[in-house]
Amino acid sequence: MKKDFKKLYLKNTYNKYNSKINIWALLFGGVYLLYKKMYILGAITLILYFISYVFKIYYLIIIINILLFIIFNNIYIKFVEYKIENYKLKYMDSKLVEKECSKNNNNVVIVILTVLFVIIIFFVSKIEFNEKIVRMGNIEFKLQSDWEKGKYNNKYYSVYNYLNKCSVTVERMGFNSDEDFLNDILKNYNVNKDIINININNIDYKMVSVDNSYVYTTYIDNELYVLLFDLYDDYELCNKYKDNILNSVVIYK
Repeated sequence: MKKDFKKLYLKNTYNKYNSKINIWALLFGGVYLLYKKMYILGAITLILYFISYVFKIYYLIIIINILLFIIFNNIYIKFVEYKIENYKLKYMDSKLVEKECSKNNNNVVIVILTVLFVIIIFFVSKIEFNEKIVRMGNIEFKLQSDWEKGKYNNKYYSVYNYLNKCSVTVERMGFNSDEDFLNDILKNYNVNKDIINININNIDYKMVSVDNSYVYTTYIDNELYVLLFDLYDDYELCNKYKDNILNSVVIYK
């Protein structure tokens, strides 16, 4: 009697893969592909997940899993048929083909390794991708990735906002006098304060604070640069961000 190698390969899941949908593919996506030893397709899917995560296109992961939910069984049956044909060509003996088909055709080990790898990548990405570099002219600093760029920006003026709690503005003011600029700010706010000279990481700034705004100015190649920090809410957190930004400033001359 002719052996049904497909039934032998699929074992007690034979009827399951004759249905049109697969709930496990919907829930576990690329990891489930690896579990079923579909390594190339599984690896491509995980790469797409990673790209979606890095560029925050999260809906792409949902779309991929819904697609797998619908088409996985059909793909897997074709994959099984391809594997069986390869066994037949390789062994030319039905008993050896039967032996191969009878093996465990799921890979739990690679699922565990993949999950561990994803966890590691997640924590590494939190370190590697949680910051973005802002560069304007000769000044550069780091921001957390959840700071969003404002609408009106150009090569002389940029604004970045954090959840409507605080913002940082970086501006190139040409050859203006820093003291005149800061004195004008104090005059506009009708505030009588001294301009403070401060050095942060070997960069000399002049600074004034008005209400919950902090203005830092520095000269680079005889050009005035201004860093303005506005704190609207959660002052403790925003002060921390302000200090982190100032400590990350790099000057290029």
